Amino acid sequence: FFDAQVSTALSAGMPVPARVPGHGGRYRFREYEPVDRKVLGILRAVAHDEHPTEAWGKPPHQSIVHRTVVVTDELERGRVIGAARVISQDDTDFPRVAHLQFVCVEEDKRGNGLGSALVRWTETVSDEQFRASLLELEVDRKNTRAIALYEKLGYQQQQETSAASKAWSENPVIRRMLGPPRVLRFVKEITRLAPLGEVTN
Repeated sequence: FFDAQVSTALSAGMPVPARVPGHGGRYRFREYEPVDRKVLGILRAVAHDEHPTEAWGKPPHQSIVHRTVVVTDELERGRVIGAARVISQDDTDFPRVAHLQFVCVEEDKRGNGLGSALVRWTETVSDEQFRASLLELEVDRKNTRAIALYEKLGYQQQQETSAASKAWSENPVIRRMLGPPRVLRFVKEITRLAPLGEVTN
């Protein structure tokens, strides 16, 4: 569980190893390391039903403020089985918004609450380190499992306000040509979060 000491270290941007709640210490969080790049790329590509390429594992540009965490299976000698990344928008707008870039878990490890735990980790980072009050994410509308997870964790779908989205919603010809938007946007208010250890599903 994330105790007070871990929370303080997280806020300072220090590495934070911690157990994923509910598994007797089998699964653990740790900070992303360069050696994880290849497996992270594979996890992300598979989650998107794409062929793994070097681009999937490429970290953000050094000018982008972000945190990336991986989940390891201690019964498999610390093998990386999941990961998540959250990006700070790093602006002065209020409310401040952080962006959950991705959450991915190895297919045969899903259903153990690891996705939920990774999302809560990004919420904690966004709240305590980035001082954001909103966390946003985008998900493929066909990824019903991910959508169900985000809705379960309190994320609400937001309507797009761009000119392209407005044209799509107001023009039946465009709707027939393009079909529904592929990506859906979800947002959650993340102030005054419950302790991470309370998430068990």
